[in-house]
Amino acid sequence: MFLYTLSINTLSCTVNAKCDGPSGRRLSVSINNISLRCRRTSVLSAYYRTINGVYRDDFSDVPPLRFNYTASGLNRTLKTLDVGMEVTMLKHNETMELVFQATNLVAGIDHLMHLHGHSFYVVGWGFGNFKRSIRCDGFVEL
Repeated sequence: MFLYTLSINTLSCTVNAKCDGPSGRRLSVSINNISLRCRRTSVLSAYYRTINGVYRDDFSDVPPLRFNYTASGLNRTLKTLDVGMEVTMLKHNETMELVFQATNLVAGIDHLMHLHGHSFYVVGWGFGNFKRSIRCDGFVEL
């Protein structure tokens, strides 16, 4: 099972960046506290052409920190993220279970998720924090 947290975080400002987020930082979206770093070479091109240094294939299948994802007033240190290009490698026709957990870091996330080019079934949804031991929708308020 993969548990991916979806968050709005903050990044340090860079030249030509719009820095209108909290504390003069810029807003960024992340999955498991990693925001996408765009590269000139696509992941698929790098994979098929065996080009090193474009991506890492060790994307974590769980969030780096466990906390009450839906609480208000979360610690500022949780809002800082890494930037990178990381992927999860799956075998052809492999089946996976994926849980998207929204967080309330900078702002709550109420965003529909979609996957391109794959067949999938939604088997549950709910509010609160995902807890594997809970059956039915799998979510529980902490």
